[in-house]
Amino acid sequence: LGPTQRLAVFSDSLNSVYMYNTLLASLGYHQLLIDVVKVVLIFDIDFRVFHVSGEVNLVIDHLSYWWAGEAQCISPSLHVFPF
Repeated sequence: LGPTQRLAVFSDSLNSVYMYNTLLASLGYHQLLIDVVKVVLIFDIDFRVFHVSGEVNLVIDHLSYWWAGEAQCISPSLHVFPF
């Protein structure tokens, strides 16, 4: 087995943080949560989700509104990829 990969997600959404940290989701998000858990298990990823208030972290706040250009102005080394 290879080394465990680590993925930290910093979110200003308390709902997202709660969902991933408790593995409890409202009905519309069950499949998303199941799919994420499958990927995490298949690829042996240590997956953590942390809450950071948007007022404290402007990059997260800008990205949550899809303002990638503004986020890159704050953090020039930031790479934002479409999905």
